[in-house]
Amino acid sequence: MSFFQSSLKRHFKRFLEHPLCPYCRPCYRVIRNAPTLPEAATDIEKDVTLLARQISKWVVRYKNQFYLPERPSHPLSQAEAKRICLGRMRSNYPTMEFTPGHVRAVFQRAFEEIHDDPSQNVRIWNGTTKCRPDIKEPIIPEGDTVALNAWNEPAYRDLAVADADTTMFDRFLERIFGHEADRRVVKDWVSWGLQNEAEKLAWALFFYSRYKGTGKCTLCTLITKLFGEENSITQNSVAKLTGKFNKPILDSKLVVSEELQLKPDSGRWWTGERFGWL
Repeated sequence: MSFFQSSLKRHFKRFLEHPLCPYCRPCYRVIRNAPTLPEAATDIEKDVTLLARQISKWVVRYKNQFYLPERPSHPLSQAEAKRICLGRMRSNYPTMEFTPGHVRAVFQRAFEEIHDDPSQNVRIWNGTTKCRPDIKEPIIPEGDTVALNAWNEPAYRDLAVADADTTMFDRFLERIFGHEADRRVVKDWVSWGLQNEAEKLAWALFFYSRYKGTGKCTLCTLITKLFGEENSITQNSVAKLTGKFNKPILDSKLVVSEELQLKPDSGRWWTGERFGWL
């Protein structure tokens, strides 16, 4: 029985039990014996299914609290999560009518019911985050639970580009690198990383110069924007790269380390000012 039909039955049942209404019993019989469901009931069921599937992409559940995939460190109560979902539903579907009964049916399906369609349920988060550029959804299914995708598609990629023109970039590289072989290596490194974002490079770029102001910082900033500032992190210490608590680094696609300076007796061979890898 659909939500629409059950609501009508409850409505007429209340009138049926009222002693002053002579029309309640015939009306109730008409509704009870109706051979087919009204067309509106089918539309409401479709809306409930659609909105419940959207909510399953907006919210996850972890230890009786709720989280937005884009803000995994900020827990929400169920009431707060529902308010956010209602605002998003009204924003994304402005022509849809959200009656109290309609909204209640959607939240019942997404937050409370236990059924065999996980796409209409708020999924259980296993507490992990991963940077997966090959998956465009914010939630990554992992068996009976889900992980959160730390990757965010850079906004500039939605822009329409007529022709590729790297003239300005080539001139900029000529200013930094005096040898064509070095410029080719940098372009190949960046190009391969952009074309194979789901893969990891086995080596990193290391920029070193005798003087400041040669363009290392500007080049790293440009590369960061290509991969997305949300997917990149900048560090200024080797200890942060090699330490145990490096989860922010693991959740980033691009890591840039500034002003790397190691002691002469540290046993490390690499020193310099800029260091980045995918």
